[in-house]
Amino acid sequence: TNTIRVNLAGVLDAQGNAGTGTGSSGNFSIDTRPTVVDRPPEVTVTISDERLTTGETATVTFTFSERVTGFDLNDVQYDTSKGTLGALTAVGTDGRV
Repeated sequence: TNTIRVNLAGVLDAQGNAGTGTGSSGNFSIDTRPTVVDRPPEVTVTISDERLTTGETATVTFTFSERVTGFDLNDVQYDTSKGTLGALTAVGTDGRV
């Protein structure tokens, strides 16, 4: 139900003629939060143990600055000769961790 209305009587054409009536925009909404198109979310990556030896495991945590969807192992680039990553598990319900 958001529209912009313009009183055309206050608008002059190139010849100086005043408009008549009103003009209205279509319905619109305002998104006050930047989206991925505007600014990609930032991510912080932490690891529970940065000095692993053969056979050890660690938890890797990806914390985003905003809710993300569709993030999976295909989005993570790492040296597969150095180890493997298990399935990703969402933490909490806000879509950020």
